[in-house]
Amino acid sequence: DLEELPPEDHELAEYTFDRSEFATALQNSLDVLASTAMPDTCTLLWPPTYQVMWQLCREAVDKSRGFDRIYLGIPRGFCKTTFVRLLILYIILFTDRNFPVLLNKTSELAENSLLSITNMLDNPNIAATFGSWRTNLTRDTLGCKQFSFRGRKQVLGAIGISGSIRGLNVLDRRPDVMVYDDIQDWANAAH
Repeated sequence: DLEELPPEDHELAEYTFDRSEFATALQNSLDVLASTAMPDTCTLLWPPTYQVMWQLCREAVDKSRGFDRIYLGIPRGFCKTTFVRLLILYIILFTDRNFPVLLNKTSELAENSLLSITNMLDNPNIAATFGSWRTNLTRDTLGCKQFSFRGRKQVLGAIGISGSIRGLNVLDRRPDVMVYDDIQDWANAAH
């Protein structure tokens, strides 16, 4: 049995860190990025299979150009959406890509993911390390965020699978990363 300490025995510790070292740790470790950006959700280390998938995805998005096609077939209930959201956060923070688009079964689900990603960007430790992404926010809708961050203009989009991505052009930019998450429903999964 674990014994709970009386409240007076709890001490709040404050630590300082070097921003560039912490940013490097965030860039190099899925576990550090996840536990920092989503501390209430990501309380355990990611298993080896996810670490390999993370490395594969990182190698693809770290390229300055190109559309690698990576398909991850993961059963329901295994943190696919969390993984995808962290990947988009990584793209914003650490790559030269400037227009990631998240596609989901419905616009509402895609917009919910976009909200989660912006909440990660708002995390106090992320903001203390990289600055506020909201400082130069020029468009703020449920499905699209336009902002200047880390020295470049960014567009972050969220679209339902029935929406149109053909010809999508914002700020004279076209999507340079497209991530599909839970695009099937029970009806089309049966075919």
